[in-house]
Amino acid sequence: MAKPVVEQAAQAFVVREQGALGVTDPAEWSIASVAPDELGYQHVRFLETHAGLQVYGAELYLHLD
Repeated sequence: MAKPVVEQAAQAFVVREQGALGVTDPAEWSIASVAPDELGYQHVRFLETHAGLQVYGAELYLHLD
């Protein structure tokens, strides 16, 4: 099943801007949640894992419209 457009856009952004975001390996970042706000914007939360374990404090939030 294909991922929703918001998730695709968020993952593409992380890959494209990985240097500016300090992301060394985009494959280690996965979407933990996607939630709309009261204005209809989407908030995408990523968590980093390494060797199958979640990296403490390694979170990335994107705000998409």
